[in-house]
Amino acid sequence: MVEHFDPCDPILVGGIGLGEEHVGYMQARLKRHRWHRKVLKTKDPVIFSIGWRRYQTTPVYAIEDRNGRHRMLKYTPEHMHCLATFWGPLAPPNTGVIAVQNLANNQDGNDYITCDIMNELI
Repeated sequence: MVEHFDPCDPILVGGIGLGEEHVGYMQARLKRHRWHRKVLKTKDPVIFSIGWRRYQTTPVYAIEDRNGRHRMLKYTPEHMHCLATFWGPLAPPNTGVIAVQNLANNQDGNDYITCDIMNELI
């Protein structure tokens, strides 16, 4: 690196902390993005971008009723928030979440699924 160093080409050095390498179940509050035309189905693969990480997982959608119970949903509600439970690298609460279905550039701008925040670690 010292022999071929070029100051015109920036180098980005980053990494993850010791506490950020653990994986587990997380729960996020999500709402379908208004640009996304289709409803989301439980256990369909979704790519989450949370903090520095981007990974594919299969969320299970649920809604919390008045008694505090979580009722699993087959599809996400149209204009309401729901809870998504999924497995992945742990992130702290109140971290921003963006979800997409695929990363191909051949779509017409309707690739964002949700934008919301992380609720808790389970």
